[in-house]
Amino acid sequence: MSGNSISYKAPTRIDLAGGTLDLWPLYNFFSPTVVVNMAIDLYATVTIRETGNADAIRLVSVDQEEEVTIFPNNPEKKFLRSQLPLLRKVVEHYAQKGGIEVTTDCMALDGSGLGGSSALNVGLNVLCNHYFQRGIPDEGIIELAKNLEAQLMGIPTGTQDYYPALYGGIEILHYTPEGIFREEVPIDAQKLQDRILLVYSHKPQYHGINNWDVYKGCIEGNHTLMEKLQHISNISLRMADALRKEEYDVIGHLLGEEWQKRRGIGKNISTPQIEELIIAGRQNGAISAKVCGAGGGGCVIFYCNEGKKDDVAEAIVKNGGKILDFNIVKKRPAVICE
Repeated sequence: MSGNSISYKAPTRIDLAGGTLDLWPLYNFFSPTVVVNMAIDLYATVTIRETGNADAIRLVSVDQEEEVTIFPNNPEKKFLRSQLPLLRKVVEHYAQKGGIEVTTDCMALDGSGLGGSSALNVGLNVLCNHYFQRGIPDEGIIELAKNLEAQLMGIPTGTQDYYPALYGGIEILHYTPEGIFREEVPIDAQKLQDRILLVYSHKPQYHGINNWDVYKGCIEGNHTLMEKLQHISNISLRMADALRKEEYDVIGHLLGEEWQKRRGIGKNISTPQIEELIIAGRQNGAISAKVCGAGGGGCVIFYCNEGKKDDVAEAIVKNGGKILDFNIVKKRPAVICE
């Protein structure tokens, strides 16, 4: 019936350690390899609503303030190919007919480094899989999201962002020759959240560029780069262990150690403004800080000494940073029928 709708809220993520190593085949070079991240409630929300137009599918992005109509049974109809490419890519993979409107709204700022586009990708796949009754299992959703994104971007893509969007929680992802295995960490999420400040640096990042440079360097056998990534891999293993043991101060120190190694793996990983924010944060009670995602801008997380989060926040705002409120998403998201 026209008007029925379903929706899904895909969490974005804060990565704590091991980013970039989630690119295939890089993680095979540093075995054992883990990536540590946590789902947060800056959601990418997807809604599918049935309409009365059986020939057309209307795609609407609320946050980008764009929309486009596609015609599954009439590909000769013209529209701007540059409009909403991710929405169109995923929906066209599933849809054999029209009659729906797909609306998306991503809370994470564009270029924030929080995995917003990947969360949107997963949300679209979860909802289309449900609506079109494809019966694709979780592993298939992640594989499909990865491959569709690679087709769209034209470069290899990482996979760590897909797991928080599908499962929520605080997790350790184990990258092995046999596959990727997820370990959920039953740490006290509130205690961890009370130590972390999420800050936007007002400059978007372009993660595909940084990751591609690192990827090429590894494939071409850049030994200096490989050594730095090995250090990051080792720190990630220690971070995983600290999370399991709920060693909150150790987590903060390892976050800073990971950042120091990450800053050296490529050009433009940091920026002058990010460095200024980090200095201000550390002078006012932060143990450490680290850029989210591949670097070059976007969001920075500050890990604060106990009871110092407000002091760090005040210093960050004075130095031009924007505080982003968030909560850790503890449970797996669900498809909601309305």
